[in-house]
Amino acid sequence: MEKRAPELLCKLEKIFPPGFFNPMEHMILHLPSEVRMGGPVQNCWCYGLERMQKTLRAKCRNKRRIQASTAEAFLVEEMSNFSTSRYAANIPSLHNAKSRYNTGDPRHKSKLSLFKGQLGPVGASVSKILDPKEWRSLTSYILTNLKEVRPCIDEFVAQFSDGGVEPDSLEQYELLVGEGDGNYGFISWFRVKGASILDKELKQVANGFDYKVGTFDNYDINGYRFRTHGNEERRAVLKTRNTGVSAICNGDFYRCEDGNLEEARAIVNHHCKKLVRNLMHEACPLAVRRYKATQGYRSVDKKPCRNLHLKKDEYMQVTPRWCVDKGECWERIVDYWCSEEYREKNLDYKNRRAAMEDPPHHQGNLNLKGFGECWASHNKALEPNLFVAYTLAHKGSF
Repeated sequence: MEKRAPELLCKLEKIFPPGFFNPMEHMILHLPSEVRMGGPVQNCWCYGLERMQKTLRAKCRNKRRIQASTAEAFLVEEMSNFSTSRYAANIPSLHNAKSRYNTGDPRHKSKLSLFKGQLGPVGASVSKILDPKEWRSLTSYILTNLKEVRPCIDEFVAQFSDGGVEPDSLEQYELLVGEGDGNYGFISWFRVKGASILDKELKQVANGFDYKVGTFDNYDINGYRFRTHGNEERRAVLKTRNTGVSAICNGDFYRCEDGNLEEARAIVNHHCKKLVRNLMHEACPLAVRRYKATQGYRSVDKKPCRNLHLKKDEYMQVTPRWCVDKGECWERIVDYWCSEEYREKNLDYKNRRAAMEDPPHHQGNLNLKGFGECWASHNKALEPNLFVAYTLAHKGSF
């Protein structure tokens, strides 16, 4: 470049007039030698010095003594940085800035698993008196999610389960929150059990909570701020929403406890087969409906399409989006639909459903308690008990 730069300038002088040339064009001659002596350009450019000059000019407070004022402000800043760097970790300073959220050490550190972490409310609290149902729900949630209480729950279930048979999740829930007939549920049993607990904090939890509580619109948990739904609805400008809790997993979406891997695999295998069967059952009438639409039928209901069957080449013309790049998979599904085995099974299931004497239930995949909650939410009524929920599920839809 050192050899070609002078030749380039000489050629430019033949083309452009002398007024075109200024110090910027002349600087091309010196750039190669400057790079050789100074190294990369960022080692000798002036951007850093210019930014520093701007910072020093902002420190000036006396225009009559510019240099002295700037030097004094610079020394004060250097001494402040040196002294504050030796402050204790709990003293906020330039080197230990106060966090935006409540991430400092709490006043009362808890040893219980559910209350560990950096927790803190935001803003003023509003007092509220819990009704018995709210108090029971909150207390049950806290007790069932504390790892330290789990051995007591197992002892309670083993003591009060019928015939010593291990109950399922719904029966265990009813046993824990059940009341009446001399059974006041796990809350009352754990309060009596708390007399023999040595841990002071766990004994305080066993004694129960007050009905009068303080509510907050915002709460900080481990460096994240969570807001209530009502608080976000009142805000005029809302850039982000944070009314729920999300969990980030590395790798798998779900994890199972140690020792239950084989059981989890068996459950996943069973449900995956069930999902595939349901997918094949629903994809067949949808394929018939799409084929009828390609033949000029504008509106075809899904119900009559369940009784119609196409030929293999007709099914292959309406490959769904989820199987576009998997032609062999779709062809195998179509072959199964066109087989006599599928026709016989389909007819057998229809005859079995037609022979049912009782009306079809509307419970779906929910348990009776879940169905009762949905029914109460839809009809704006009190949640029915399990017997009433069973009757409503077989009586009709919402």
